[in-house]
Amino acid sequence: MANEIKISNDEEAKLLMISTLGAILGFIIPLIVWVIKKEKVSVYSRNFMTSIVNFELTIFIFSFIAGLIPFLGSLLISILFIFNLIISIIAFNSASNHKEYKFPISFNFLK
Repeated sequence: MANEIKISNDEEAKLLMISTLGAILGFIIPLIVWVIKKEKVSVYSRNFMTSIVNFELTIFIFSFIAGLIPFLGSLLISILFIFNLIISIIAFNSASNHKEYKFPISFNFLK
């Protein structure tokens, strides 16, 4: 069962939703939001945004490696894109309902 995130205001909720929707396009938008707002949000929101960036960087690395594989690379990249889309939608739903979400695969690049 997901725990409720303690969000102090509506701005934090919007930042989490922007980060998760921006994650569909890659790690740049969540990274920008994280860099600009990480010190101005609650611990729960900062952890959620950090998880988003870590997940997106992990997907980026997997996509880069998949792109190096001849013939199979484009199929793997397509699968990763669909996986990223599904996880981003689930994370968006969790953020909009103020629920904690644990991303399935993620290396901890940022803490």
